[in-house]
Amino acid sequence: MTARNYLYRRNGIYYFRWPIPLACRQRMPPGSPVELRASLRTSHPGTARHLAARHWLAALDVAQRVLVSRSAIRYNDLLNAIRGHVGMDGNTAPAQAAGDTLVTLGEVAGTVGVQQLKDALAALDRAGATFYIAVSNQPVEVWGQSYDDDGARRPQIIEALGDFADDHAHLTRDGIRAALVAEKNSLLVKQVHSDQPGLRNGSGHGNYYDVVLASPILCNLSELKVANAHVRQTTIKATPATASPSTATDCEPIALSEAKETWVKENRSENGGTWKKATVSNYDSYVQQFITLVGDKLTTELQARDFADYEKMMRTLPADWYATHKRTGLSPAQIALSKSDTKLSPKTLKDKGSAVSLFFSYLEQKGFWHGRYGAALFSTVKPSKAKKPRHVFSNDELKILYAGAGIETFRKAKFPLYAWGSILLLFTGARPAEVSQLQYQDVAQDENGTWYLRLMPNDEGEEEIADDDEQDTQKQFKTASSIRSIPLHPQVIQLGFLSFIQQFQSGQKLFPEAFRHEQKVSREIGDWFNGRLLKNAGLKKKGVVLYSLRHTVINRFKADATMDHYACAYTGHSTADDKAISNRIYRDKYGRAFTPTLLAEKLHPLLDFDIDWSPLKRVIDEKGWASPTLAQPSSKPRKEVPRKATPRRAKLVASKT
Repeated sequence: MTARNYLYRRNGIYYFRWPIPLACRQRMPPGSPVELRASLRTSHPGTARHLAARHWLAALDVAQRVLVSRSAIRYNDLLNAIRGHVGMDGNTAPAQAAGDTLVTLGEVAGTVGVQQLKDALAALDRAGATFYIAVSNQPVEVWGQSYDDDGARRPQIIEALGDFADDHAHLTRDGIRAALVAEKNSLLVKQVHSDQPGLRNGSGHGNYYDVVLASPILCNLSELKVANAHVRQTTIKATPATASPSTATDCEPIALSEAKETWVKENRSENGGTWKKATVSNYDSYVQQFITLVGDKLTTELQARDFADYEKMMRTLPADWYATHKRTGLSPAQIALSKSDTKLSPKTLKDKGSAVSLFFSYLEQKGFWHGRYGAALFSTVKPSKAKKPRHVFSNDELKILYAGAGIETFRKAKFPLYAWGSILLLFTGARPAEVSQLQYQDVAQDENGTWYLRLMPNDEGEEEIADDDEQDTQKQFKTASSIRSIPLHPQVIQLGFLSFIQQFQSGQKLFPEAFRHEQKVSREIGDWFNGRLLKNAGLKKKGVVLYSLRHTVINRFKADATMDHYACAYTGHSTADDKAISNRIYRDKYGRAFTPTLLAEKLHPLLDFDIDWSPLKRVIDEKGWASPTLAQPSSKPRKEVPRKATPRRAKLVASKT
């Protein structure tokens, strides 16, 4: 996508135009416009391209929300939602009040002394002040956050600007922390936030994108500017000369465990927050591990050495230390003495450090923390070397798994997910979470008689049956390209999958056992496949995991380069075919530009693994996983086994006769 594709100019002003997708138009009243148009309120071409790109990204996000919702939408509602997402709806006032003046931090402190400047900055920050800095024309990158299929937040570049300038850019939270620990009257600013249109992620307070500067700015602390209104309302207390620099004395005390519970509760999606279940579980666990290591202290009792000790311990503890601690009651120090080859990876360390830093940022906003420590946990951890490509199974290895040494593990399998999930992943190349979320209505038949899996959000009008302890029944997908239809391989049907699903009703999950874990819906089958099936089959080694099934399918499709666009539609990767107007009828019905029948005709011949499926078929039949009802006890008469004769039994028998 280029911004010019969505731009046009009228009377010197640039406008954004966007063809409304058919699926969205079907939710709108009859006669609604087929194209959305909005003024960008600028005559500058560079600014117009920037705003057009932001509008386009916002339009995709809003359209996705419309598709997964159950309500109709009007044209004006769609337009306002997009403009609100971009921050051009008129409801996002700039941080600086109209008519208010700015004063420098040096003027507020009355000196250029470093400690006095930091005291003034800390007091103003607690009062909610914004610190401004001028940025002249220079290239920048705009970064935001996105969620992966596990629910974890990951940084994502939004766009690059070649001529960014803002006289009232303001410091980020990291910039304020750096200023609070500065040892001299200087500050190196690497990124800023801006109130310019398109640089806020929605209209909520503080929802800014990070504007990363190509050339960091070196400025004096005393030159930072702040609104005079905050200065008049703030009382600045000087730090006593005898105060310990490593003790938090300028914030209100709260126990870490109590603060963690409040933090998690406020950010849960069911309470209006943005965290999914996996994010809640991860962040809660990461911060609880911090509390376990440093103790459930008050925020005023924390010192710099607590953070240093936490980082040191996390580098030495084994990867499963927390589970071992909860299971055995051993202290972290005792666990650290045990020999283990599985240390926490650099990525995991950084994830845990980010969660702890985010927690203390929340405490700082609530007035329970001063923000001087914990912002740069594991900053010196070097990222691991580039990962090797995941393992691709050979036919011989697949025979061992599905027809050889792995059969006994299938026979001992507890849930249908283990068997059917392993089979479906091999023939669909789907992601484990996509198969684990399947419902009864997701198995459908097209007009040509081809059976296929519908990997799509819950449709409007579909019945949803939710468990009492499960509030989120909406299926989750990694990207928009993940929404697709995959034809069922004939071998899957021969094994009895269509008979298996007859025991369910519309809205019911085919594999409810997958939802036993809050962290990942794919964890159930992942733990079984990686920890039992691969191990018992003698194939367990580094790089061989459940996800290798997906890469095996993708690798088979690479054998014929002419099938690339079909393979992308089959495995959930984006292609230009999906954007073609001529393919909309298929895209709206099947999620992608091709029918299941066509995908089956082109790709199923490449999925010949030369496996004898009869042993696994017998296991499936024995367990009743290929019948409309669950397995019933055998109706054969039980063979009577004579009991061993004992003197006591002989005496009892004699007395009865």
